[in-house]
Amino acid sequence: MATDRDKPARRAHHHSRRHQHRPPPDPPSRPAPAGLLQPLGLAWPFLVAGTVKTLYDLTLWRIFRRVQLPTRGPS
Repeated sequence: MATDRDKPARRAHHHSRRHQHRPPPDPPSRPAPAGLLQPLGLAWPFLVAGTVKTLYDLTLWRIFRRVQLPTRGPS
């Protein structure tokens, strides 16, 4: 008969044996779309920042394109 001191060891052995006989998980049937987009994952912030900066620059150009620069007088 097992004593109270042996119970934790028996439980640990029982649980480790139970987990050894689980079938492996099913493999995915197709690649995840996230895996295909992963190379762009780190580029998104730069693409967004570049787009915002381009829109900002074009807006400034449209606002100030008709402003005449001051001409220098005789020096």
